[in-house]
Amino acid sequence: LIAAAFLALTFGKYLLVTISAILLNIKKEVAGGHFYEYIRLNMIFYLIISIIICYIYTSQFYMSITFIKIMRVFIPGFHIIQAILVSFYVNRQLEYRSLYLFYYLCIVELIPLLIGIKLLI
Repeated sequence: LIAAAFLALTFGKYLLVTISAILLNIKKEVAGGHFYEYIRLNMIFYLIISIIICYIYTSQFYMSITFIKIMRVFIPGFHIIQAILVSFYVNRQLEYRSLYLFYYLCIVELIPLLIGIKLLI
């Protein structure tokens, strides 16, 4: 059930990126690269976190509560840094700099991030 929810959210993100790129006349290659960078950074981050979680739960279980508290701050921080890195990537790929880039990044990065932080807190 959790995997299905994650897959649905990822597919929703892809649709949001694609539709926003079409509406704001951003090249398909830029939108595809944006989504690829988003997925790549998520995979690296959550792989490292998964390894740490496996280590904590198998050998140092008493640290699990502290780890969860740390992750409540660290995960939103990672997503903010991820949004900044992906926005730099998209900015390098575009031929022109315009207000549309700001709208595009707000739609596909900042608004979902703020909603996620609100739900987390």
